[in-house]
Amino acid sequence: MAAWLRRFSSCREAAALTINLDLVFKVAAIGIVVAFIDVVLTKAKRDEFAQVITLVGIATVFLVVAQFLSQFFQAVRSIFNL
Repeated sequence: MAAWLRRFSSCREAAALTINLDLVFKVAAIGIVVAFIDVVLTKAKRDEFAQVITLVGIATVFLVVAQFLSQFFQAVRSIFNL
């Protein structure tokens, strides 16, 4: 383990730097649900609604990832005292 990581291993910031599996599962779940709804709406000849649902899904994933990146940059700032 790197020396700088050992120094912060007990810190909350180090935990924020690890990739969180919850984020991966949230994005995957949103993708699966959106894909299912898109297929159902497309089969029902509701292409416009399917497109809107897809855009809402993309926006939701974007917000989830943006929140994670915000937490990540806060942790980096606190570690390096920026």
